[in-house]
Amino acid sequence: MITVKLNGQEHELRCDLNVIEKIEDKYESIGALYQQITRASTIKWLLCELINEARAARGVTERVTEEEAGRLCEAEEILPALVPVLEALNSCVTSKNAESGETTTG
Repeated sequence: MITVKLNGQEHELRCDLNVIEKIEDKYESIGALYQQITRASTIKWLLCELINEARAARGVTERVTEEEAGRLCEAEEILPALVPVLEALNSCVTSKNAESGETTTG
């Protein structure tokens, strides 16, 4: 489980096929998202999607809006928050090749 601490609270992050589909719909590719990952609007949107997907997986129906995600992430938390966000995203798009031990993306 990957978590991010925002405004003193831990939030679980989940990246799965649903999130990948939303990324492709909004950015057309994971690569295009990575090119914009330091933009405030991208961080807010991705935080929102990863938090909401984790909540949905636990059966929680309450959703965080992008505005709420922005309020949760104070200015000094932006860069530290990117580490678990990127970790969640990378875990979703990276798989281990069990036989060779090499990391591949797909």
